[in-house]
Amino acid sequence: MVNNDIALSRKSVVNGLDNVGKKDWWKNQTNIAWCDGTFNTVWGCSKISEGCRNCYADEFSKKLGFGSTRPNLWGEAKSTKAGKGYNVEMGRRVFGTDYWNKLLKWNQMACDENSIVLLFSSSMTDNFENHPVTSRELSKLWDYIRKTPNIHYQILTKRADRIQECLPEDWYNYENGYPNVWLGVTVEDNTVASRFNRHLADVPAAVRFVSYEPAIGPLTDIRWEQLDWLIVGGESGPKRRAFEHDWARYVHQQCKAHGVAFFYKQDAAFRSSTNPYLDGKKYYEFPFPRTDRSE
Repeated sequence: MVNNDIALSRKSVVNGLDNVGKKDWWKNQTNIAWCDGTFNTVWGCSKISEGCRNCYADEFSKKLGFGSTRPNLWGEAKSTKAGKGYNVEMGRRVFGTDYWNKLLKWNQMACDENSIVLLFSSSMTDNFENHPVTSRELSKLWDYIRKTPNIHYQILTKRADRIQECLPEDWYNYENGYPNVWLGVTVEDNTVASRFNRHLADVPAAVRFVSYEPAIGPLTDIRWEQLDWLIVGGESGPKRRAFEHDWARYVHQQCKAHGVAFFYKQDAAFRSSTNPYLDGKKYYEFPFPRTDRSE
């Protein structure tokens, strides 16, 4: 049975999905087109695959001075230091109670509007990284998730082999995991399709999704029948790699054939969200999260 402590009415979910990124009462805006906002448990990560090569979060962090006068958040985790205005532990930037309690305020805002908000966690790290500080803060996140049913958390990882290990102990007490958690994996091409096929496709979740971004090669080997949502986009930034529209056309056809929501984010370009059109059409589709096995 679904625990109603985190379950919401269908109307709240519909209201929230109808205007993603366009909620006039929502202040935590982001340039990421497929969510309402972001929340980072920590800043910092380690690179593990070709999709990480030109990591936007790493580049953004460097612009703020990390990696020069303060500890590098994408390098080796050396001794603990305090950064200017932030606390940095073992190469990871961490946040205090006031920062975390914003989740409670945001949840109340959404509740007052009889809506949900889609919150990407985390845009500046991988929550499932095998790092003592990241793992500690992930435990904190699960506690807040249980307290904030009007926030739907989009948790995206490249470390799919750690999904089972990182899920909270009571995940399987629910029909499809926590009703307000969407679980996703980044699959940049067929070489890492096992992230979904082997490690996520059979995990119960309100939404199972794949971020095919940055798309750096064809993606054909996916268990489409187990997928709820696919995001596709070329790489952004000065070092962007080639992106073929035929790759996007193929996955779009498969999404249509299998009833998978399709979100086309962008072409490869210097700036994110450049030309969010595939063959002249905009595809900003969202899945409706399942709440029990009968749906």
